[in-house]
Amino acid sequence: MVVDTRQANQANASKAAPVREPYKTLVDQAAVVSFDVFDTLIHRTVHRPTDLFLILAAKLKHHRLGLFHPGLAANFQENRVSAEREARVRLMAECGSPEVDLERIYRVLAELTGLHGEDLAALKDLEIELEQQVCHPNPVMLGVFNYARAQGKEIVLCSDMYLSPEIIESLLSRCGYKRPYHLLVSNDLGRSKHEGSIWSDLIGRFGIESDRLVHFGDNLHADVAMPQQQGVRAHHFDYLVRSVETRLRMKTEGPAEGHHIRSLIQGTICERLMHRQRSFWEDIGLQIFGPLVLGKFLWFSSLARKERLERVVFFARDAYLPYHIYRKYGERIGIGAEAEYAYFSRAALLLPSFVDMPMDRVWHLFSGRVHRTVAEHLTRLGIDPHAYLHMIREVGFDSPQAVSYTHLRAHETLRYLVCRLLLEKK
Repeated sequence: MVVDTRQANQANASKAAPVREPYKTLVDQAAVVSFDVFDTLIHRTVHRPTDLFLILAAKLKHHRLGLFHPGLAANFQENRVSAEREARVRLMAECGSPEVDLERIYRVLAELTGLHGEDLAALKDLEIELEQQVCHPNPVMLGVFNYARAQGKEIVLCSDMYLSPEIIESLLSRCGYKRPYHLLVSNDLGRSKHEGSIWSDLIGRFGIESDRLVHFGDNLHADVAMPQQQGVRAHHFDYLVRSVETRLRMKTEGPAEGHHIRSLIQGTICERLMHRQRSFWEDIGLQIFGPLVLGKFLWFSSLARKERLERVVFFARDAYLPYHIYRKYGERIGIGAEAEYAYFSRAALLLPSFVDMPMDRVWHLFSGRVHRTVAEHLTRLGIDPHAYLHMIREVGFDSPQAVSYTHLRAHETLRYLVCRLLLEKK
């Protein structure tokens, strides 16, 4: 898949956050500025990196590969993780290095899945395409990166990763990180941050003292402990854990069923939380009601397709928001049913609320927010309250002017009264 990154670059250029003074100081004192790539410069809109394979497994259920290879989707995450682990073990035995590339991983995956040739290539392309779809920049590091460029610093990007330098560069470009920079990838060099072998090579390449190199990264071992052993000034960039996930309201663990959906929701929320602090109501909308409304809409969409609905009616007022969501997104996700919004007054439900509807379940349909008297309710039903003063007092109201609408129990009393009056009128 060829990705046009020009529009993405323009959009992401505005996502850079103002550079904090401690970061400016670190950059100003360095000759070379180094950055980790994944979970530092760029993130994925999934909660954990391996959740990407869960998302791909879900996509495979609706892809020709999943149709022709029924077990592929069900076992993909486990097989993909096992293939990477086994590929590292084999390479370590062959060459003394565990830094595999995607090609080696997919050779092992072919053994586990039985895929070969075009099918295996298509599966690999799907994984790369998904990587492109879910990546996004960290606004703090985008700001630091741009500041280092503006100061004329040599910039190095280091990644212990199985993706090729070409793919990683396309992801960086998509997220707004523009050249010039030097990109060092472990599977391409045969050296890594994790083992510490990349740092001496980096210092020698630029001919600088080790303390003139500053590195930003999220991994305490690979990005902090190992470079510090060689005198590199390493900054632990734990922004995601310290500043983003602490504001995540959704539980990080949950049932296995639907985990890929939960991971996407969590990852998307984290992306939004990175860019700015939100007010209480914005945050509730983002993290609570947003996922609830989205989940209800997706459930309804699935049902509409399954039942082949031709027309959908949304009733006021609770369906006002779902109606507009449907109007905006229905066709995009393949629902062709005609939609209509039907308005009706709460007063129209008043009589059914007394005689037909289960009040504890549909209270919101007729309760409203205005407190009304017994006399007002009876008048709306065509009953003269003054003709039944004895019965009004008998059920517990002081007079026809008593307010009956303040809580459910009072409405139950009024319901009892109305039922008696209707029976008496008959």
